[in-house]
Amino acid sequence: MAFFSSNKKEEKTQNQESILSIIAQGMQVQGDLIIEGDVRIEGLIKGNVYCKARLVIGSQGKIIGKVDSEFATISGTIDGILIIRDTLQLTETAKIYGDIITDKMSVQAGAIFSGNCKMGEEAKEIIEKNYPLDSIPKSFL
Repeated sequence: MAFFSSNKKEEKTQNQESILSIIAQGMQVQGDLIIEGDVRIEGLIKGNVYCKARLVIGSQGKIIGKVDSEFATISGTIDGILIIRDTLQLTETAKIYGDIITDKMSVQAGAIFSGNCKMGEEAKEIIEKNYPLDSIPKSFL
């Protein structure tokens, strides 16, 4: 029994260490965010978000603007285009009002999505043509 408890503590510590930035509930940011590492958003962002690693939007988090990230797990709300270069996960509380362009996606029952979705090779072509890495602010790279 103790063996399993120990692993859970280690796993929790590793997950906490991988999140480098946090926009806490009650915080509001107006303007674009450029994030080099992982980020968790529980507050409100009015602007574009560029995340080079993993973006996590908690159930209270909301973004009004374009999101461009390598990976994302969404439990909150996005009002704008969502460009995820690898894998997108929508949890049961996610609300997406805008288009999704991603390579891979998983959606849990209860998630809300209103928009168009492009996936796989078609999404990769759209990203390369319309959202190349050189269009991302230089400090993002």
